[in-house]
Amino acid sequence: MNYLLDTHVLLWALNNSNNLPENIKEILSNENNNIFVSVASLWEAEIKHLKYPESFDDTSFMLETSLMFTDYNLINIEADDVNSLYSIVDNKVHNDPFDHILLATAKNRGLTLITHDKKMSEYKSVNFIVF
Repeated sequence: MNYLLDTHVLLWALNNSNNLPENIKEILSNENNNIFVSVASLWEAEIKHLKYPESFDDTSFMLETSLMFTDYNLINIEADDVNSLYSIVDNKVHNDPFDHILLATAKNRGLTLITHDKKMSEYKSVNFIVF
């Protein structure tokens, strides 16, 4: 299976957080699964770090470096991902542009998005695992 990690899930996975349930940990550790991380998650983390440096420690550089020690695949945002936003944003469940590009990327590339954000599951055209 092919999965795309939401930013929270990525942070929790890299920090081996107890916030991840066992079934998600099993997916992430299964060598038969392909785990993808969007550069949008690094971008989001950097913005949060710059805005809240006292409470958000993870920089984009730190995350990118940590990814080198995993089997996760870092993927860029492609024009086709951006072009598929039109099929996502009409639903306006919320206004987070990072969630929108992750949703569009998952839909465009046929990936299952792993997220903790229950609002995202309202986007019916995307495959999810929500916990």
